[in-house]
Amino acid sequence: MKFVFTMNKVFKTFLIAALGSGLALSLSPSQAQPALFTLTVVVTHTLPAIGQVKVSVFNSESTFLKSPYIKKQIETGPDGNTILNFENLPAGDYAVSVVHDQDADGKLDRNLIGKPREPFGFSNNVQVKFAPPAFEKVKFTVDQKDQTIVIDLKS
Repeated sequence: MKFVFTMNKVFKTFLIAALGSGLALSLSPSQAQPALFTLTVVVTHTLPAIGQVKVSVFNSESTFLKSPYIKKQIETGPDGNTILNFENLPAGDYAVSVVHDQDADGKLDRNLIGKPREPFGFSNNVQVKFAPPAFEKVKFTVDQKDQTIVIDLKS
């Protein structure tokens, strides 16, 4: 009888441990991954087969035009349009800047008074006069679906 009692006790301990861990797993907070989205940037008015298009995506006002969240560069498209995809972006506010680096020297060339000599643009196609736009003017929200924006380059 002592053997049966010991086996019953072992079985009960095992059963309680198994149920307890299952219950703990079912009560633990969900480890759901945040939704991720794809941002497609269509850049228009590039000169075909000349230089590179550089696209920078910013995710905060404090990093805008200083430290991109993500950036890419690509050869210009053959038809004057260049398309880049930025995948796995979490929901949030973003701003995009684009430079068509026509001479592929890695920088935005400027004239004597500081005006860009190479085509450039920003999200929301904000017009630039004498200074770069504020983050608030160029930001857009990615939050429920993949998104495509079109940026028309200005010379």
